Amino acid sequence: MGALIALVIVAGLTIPPASPPGAGFPTTQQTGPNGYAAAYRWLIDQQIKVVSLRERYDQLDDDLVAPQPGGNLLVITLPFREDIEHREISDLLAWIGAGNTLLVMAALNESPDWSLLTDTSSFVENLDAITGISFRPVIDDEGNQLQLGGLTGETPVLMSPIGAHPLTAGIAHLAGVTDSITAIWQADLTPDDTLVLRLATEKSSGRDAIWQSTHMAGQIIVSASSALFTNRAIARADNRRLLANLLAHHLAADGVVIFDDMHQGLSSLYDPQAFYSDPRLAMTVLFVLAFWLAYLLGTSNRLSRVHERKPAPRQEDFIRAVGGLMARKLTRVATGLLMFRTWSQTLNSRFGSADHDEPPWTTLQAIPGMDQKLLARLQACHTDLQAGINTNLETLHNNLQTIREATK
Repeated sequence: MGALIALVIVAGLTIPPASPPGAGFPTTQQTGPNGYAAAYRWLIDQQIKVVSLRERYDQLDDDLVAPQPGGNLLVITLPFREDIEHREISDLLAWIGAGNTLLVMAALNESPDWSLLTDTSSFVENLDAITGISFRPVIDDEGNQLQLGGLTGETPVLMSPIGAHPLTAGIAHLAGVTDSITAIWQADLTPDDTLVLRLATEKSSGRDAIWQSTHMAGQIIVSASSALFTNRAIARADNRRLLANLLAHHLAADGVVIFDDMHQGLSSLYDPQAFYSDPRLAMTVLFVLAFWLAYLLGTSNRLSRVHERKPAPRQEDFIRAVGGLMARKLTRVATGLLMFRTWSQTLNSRFGSADHDEPPWTTLQAIPGMDQKLLARLQACHTDLQAGINTNLETLHNNLQTIREATK
């Protein structure tokens, strides 16, 4: 039972909880409809260097991410699942300015199912800070937001290119997808935004849907559809052609295609907030507390059978053990003679006699006040033992002790 319980706990901590149907986040490891696994594997098959970035943007300059400083393509998807830090925006803009290209797949004209599981409160703010372009919803003549899509099922979001441009060469239509009702957004461009190119429009509203701008030596391309290169949409319309054009015109010969997986939750960084907010941690703690409570309320205060504790040995036990051993090995006669010998050695050492094994009868008889009758009985007992006659050992011990005390 203990092994099975341990197995359940380990499985609960290591196996991630199941996501709602279709709500996989747009990462290179996600093989569901919203992932980039198909595009990622296709790039590898085409011998194109591709990297899953699982750290923040300050690592873009790392040689392990991109060996060369320019000619690389970074694909990011908004809204972010893990919010971007303020310092990262400066690192990202500096990386773009070094001659790299940023492709922003923004769910502006879409409401993908995974976006319902993220905090979108800073979505437009982050998009503005990264791209330098402000966005606002399109308002119709009646003052309502222009919308498309339905409450259930997928709705195609179609786009058409505007004029001739290297990125839209060979493209007739592009097709995104929304899983719910979504607003239509437009770039809030001013007359000074002459460096922002409009590359495609959304078909139902006629509003711009793809933009391109420059940042120092680099390029920023923004798509109002986040689903163009996902597993479920990359094969639709001419989406693959758009990806091929991006690689042909914005990726150097030894450049790297980088997918931002970190801000969609696929991170190599330790996130204590995510750990403590994980519902599996709370379930594990509750399980342990419930098991502890069941242990306390059980019929016994132990889960195993109570074993009687053996007391520690005492000095009396040692004496009994030694006495029992001697009683089994020595006869009463031999024991009595051994007692006389030990008693004699003690007294002879005290009197300074040379013969230690023989009782000092003469010396004892000359001691004033000595109990001569007791001494005579001891002599008779010693003579009997030498003749092989048994005696009472307890009486002998007491008599020997009396004489020993009288000679101190």
